[in-house]
Amino acid sequence: MVYTLTDSMIADGLTKTLTARKHVRFTKQIGLVDIKGEIGRRRELEKLTKDYFNELEDSLEGGEAEVVTS
Repeated sequence: MVYTLTDSMIADGLTKTLTARKHVRFTKQIGLVDIKGEIGRRRELEKLTKDYFNELEDSLEGGEAEVVTS
């Protein structure tokens, strides 16, 4: 057995009431991350992509567009 300080025990986050500071430490110990920013970036990218293709489609007059990627 290896002795572990109470502050370092991951299980405390599941068995005890935590202060805000200990809660933050617990979420880091188990690998949780805040994904709000990533969700926002993905939504914005999706909107930009849809807008781009909608504008491209509107600019076509029955012809075909050549898509060039670099």
